[in-house]
Amino acid sequence: MERLRRLFDVVISNCKTNSFDNNYIKLTGNYTINDGFLDNPGKTFAVRISANDNANQSSADFITETNNVFMVEY
Repeated sequence: MERLRRLFDVVISNCKTNSFDNNYIKLTGNYTINDGFLDNPGKTFAVRISANDNANQSSADFITETNNVFMVEY
């Protein structure tokens, strides 16, 4: 299985305020322990997200179903 590493941006729109101090983004969705977040249940494509630039398969810092909060940096 080929693993790809890609940077991505999250765009926040339609905000009620422009003060993002102490705010966060929370990921939810179809999650499987070995694969990550699935775009659709039953499909084979999943996304694993890490704050670590050098994350590998055994890294413990991936976003999971229970550890699913990103702090907003601006």
